[in-house]
Amino acid sequence: MLEARLFQLQRREADLERQQLELMASVNEYIGGYGQFVELLAAKSRRLEEELAHVRQNKLRFAARLQEEARRLKLFGRLRTRVATVVRREEEAKDLDRLIDLIGGKQAARLP
Repeated sequence: MLEARLFQLQRREADLERQQLELMASVNEYIGGYGQFVELLAAKSRRLEEELAHVRQNKLRFAARLQEEARRLKLFGRLRTRVATVVRREEEAKDLDRLIDLIGGKQAARLP
């Protein structure tokens, strides 16, 4: 889920950067004598820059969350492995105790 959100933010960031470049190209093309048009383009450029900053901030935040989640999953995996080892050892100890009891019981039965 976080990976998808991070990918979406990266795609949005690239789209905003592309729009910003297109806008600046338009400004450079029409700069001669179109004052109001330039002001509109500048306002649009500011909004794009603000949105781009917001998207970048979100991208960093989601990347940090994704890294933290990966760290927790790795820790969980190690703990699960330790628990499985302890459970297996306990089962082996119980099996050994049963085997010793069986062997001990047979030897006792052989004695007169």
